[in-house]
Amino acid sequence: MAAAHLQARRRARLAVHRWLGLVFGAAFVLLGLTGSLLVFYTELDALLNPRLARRPADGTVQRYDPVLAALQAAHPQRHGSWRIELPPRGQGLVTARYLRPHETAGEAFAPLLVTVHPTRYEVLASRFWGDTAMTWVYDLHYTLLTGEAGRWVVGGFGVLLAASLSSGVWLWWPTPGQRAAAWRLKRGAARPRVVFDLHRLSGIYPLLLTAPLALTGVVLARPEVVEPAVAKLSPPLTVTPPRAEAPHADAPFIGIDAALQCARERFPDGVPRWIDSPEPATGSYRIRLQQPGEPSERFPRTLLWIDAPGAARCWRCATRARRAPATRCWPGCIRSTTARPSGWPAASWPARPGWFRCCWLSPA
Repeated sequence: MAAAHLQARRRARLAVHRWLGLVFGAAFVLLGLTGSLLVFYTELDALLNPRLARRPADGTVQRYDPVLAALQAAHPQRHGSWRIELPPRGQGLVTARYLRPHETAGEAFAPLLVTVHPTRYEVLASRFWGDTAMTWVYDLHYTLLTGEAGRWVVGGFGVLLAASLSSGVWLWWPTPGQRAAAWRLKRGAARPRVVFDLHRLSGIYPLLLTAPLALTGVVLARPEVVEPAVAKLSPPLTVTPPRAEAPHADAPFIGIDAALQCARERFPDGVPRWIDSPEPATGSYRIRLQQPGEPSERFPRTLLWIDAPGAARCWRCATRARRAPATRCWPGCIRSTTARPSGWPAASWPARPGWFRCCWLSPA
């Protein structure tokens, strides 16, 4: 009876594993292929747009006030804030985002991307998100080109992929006498057995990477669903910024470079990565910088607001609201090829081929 019960359970799990692959396998393949392309997102974008590829002769950006002036001169009708990404060590072209252009109103995320030369301060390109090949691939991977509803679908695919992986592990789990053979390809076997072993081993060996890819994909697609559970394990962080002092009537309007200098003085070990020019309604710069120990190099969690008129207030805020920071930071860091704590040696390139292969193997 016990043996029959085990066989029935195995047949049920085998049916689940098989039908998950047959019904949703194409979706897993699509997400795996698009994810593998996004591993080399910036490099492929530069390859497809040679004029935007960095060349050593371009030099290093020294000042950002002329960058903002170039953006405003090229787009004088846009009076809102520009979000400028600071290239690492100033090496590379400068890309800025105008987050809510009227041309893409109604879309969840479709900013205007403007590229500025680092030393000549001339606009090289103005493109809308989704109009270029790699941003289109990004939207396909993240939302299946269907907006908010697509995020729910992609999150559901992540859950189903995790279920497929877990059922595959259960079916693979060897008995004590078969543990050595379970990890290797059977030599001299017939073709069906070779195909079966290849399927089994391609799922088991990269499991420590493919499982986090599936689970973090769910978190990134619908973080608000996962945050309540994480908040029970880690107390939510609440930060109340101090009240701003009213600026003096004769306080000068400081520029981007002065705001960045204020940020470096306040956090000498921090590395500024983004700066938002002041909104007309707020009059404050917002600077995102990476401090030692923060895992994400491109999207760190330290935020600093600086008053444009006279730098009357300057404070640090780790998060904007009551939420567990891990759900917003670590999933993206695990999947990012540029994630590394500040001060660590760059390891993105050695890691990229591994993530690229895992994206291909995850639907296998």
